[in-house]
Amino acid sequence: MKQTLELKKEKMHSHNLFSLFLLSLIAVTMLSCGNSLHKKRTLAYRNPFFAEEGYDACVNQRSSEVSVVDEVFDFEIKFKTFYDRFLLVKYPQISSLVSNKYRIGQPVFTITQPLILNSDELNRQFQNIIDQFHSSWELHFLYGEILSYGESVPDLSDEMRNVVADQVVYLETLKNHAIRFKKAICKKKQLVSNQKYDVSPFLDKVKWANAYYENEDLFFKLVSEQLPLNFRQHFFSISRDLSPVTLSCKKNQAKFQLLVRIYEENLDHQSMIKDAIESYWQSDDIKVLVNFVSSKNENILQIYWLDSYSSYVEFDNTAVIFLGKKNHPSLQPKILAHEFGHVLGFNDCYVEFFNQADQFVYYELNGYNLMCSLNGKFPLKIPSIYMRQVASKYCMDQK
Repeated sequence: MKQTLELKKEKMHSHNLFSLFLLSLIAVTMLSCGNSLHKKRTLAYRNPFFAEEGYDACVNQRSSEVSVVDEVFDFEIKFKTFYDRFLLVKYPQISSLVSNKYRIGQPVFTITQPLILNSDELNRQFQNIIDQFHSSWELHFLYGEILSYGESVPDLSDEMRNVVADQVVYLETLKNHAIRFKKAICKKKQLVSNQKYDVSPFLDKVKWANAYYENEDLFFKLVSEQLPLNFRQHFFSISRDLSPVTLSCKKNQAKFQLLVRIYEENLDHQSMIKDAIESYWQSDDIKVLVNFVSSKNENILQIYWLDSYSSYVEFDNTAVIFLGKKNHPSLQPKILAHEFGHVLGFNDCYVEFFNQADQFVYYELNGYNLMCSLNGKFPLKIPSIYMRQVASKYCMDQK
């Protein structure tokens, strides 16, 4: 019995660490980045990965300021342990139900429907999940087993298995919201100042209702009509030219090929890096190619692998992509291609900030642009308007 409890604790501990660090693709997390009709309001480039003092410790410690986050994590750990070890053993078909529901119901956050979070909203979402567990005797029984580290799973009808699958998706979504909110709280000073990047006050909400879902041509037509110039430049243009990394260019039958040199010794990593950059950073007549070199210098791009989920490019060191190696392999090419965009001088095109009501607000400007989103709900790409800017910068003598 003691060994069983030890095993449970060990599994719970490892899952807890995973929960504290993982961002859904939301990602993540991990991304950040607006217009002004007021001359006083300027949009200087900000480093979205600037970490306030004590940020890492804040993210990884429990906090009374956001106690609901820890409550969500604690329950999710217990639920996931029970789900993996007992519920799926008896009803493995629930797994496919969950996958389908999550794929169909994966949330997107747009200008007209942003993610808005505070402690009260997280509490409300969490209470809805708990209330659902008390809506039938089967779910109530499962709830008791989850809290007591039990092992019993009652007989469940098809309808009840579907409800359980819903609960799994709701809890996963809530966990991701909790992670995002905890990280936002830990860099709150920065995110309070980020409200100046909010473009929503300047847009026609009716015209922008479907902008997130528009293809490149329709989206940028709307951008040119609606978004003031400084926001357009900030979000969708090469807004800084500080990187020492150089790309060579050659023209071949009206097509431009740009070559970036990268230092990376690991052959497996080389394959992923080459595929990520070359598959995303291309258009009909412009393509970025990768050449691996055996030595370093300031004009060579380097990949520095981190033992974490976070990936970023530092504002004052854009010759290095810091890439978290704990990310899921299917996400890694998207993350790397996104970070390569920062090396070239493009900002993120999503917005996150704390508003005057002390709510955390997050939205993405477009669902197809890899610099706006890592959401896997839409086929992501680098817009051709970006590729033309890259060619204009590096291929001046080839025209």
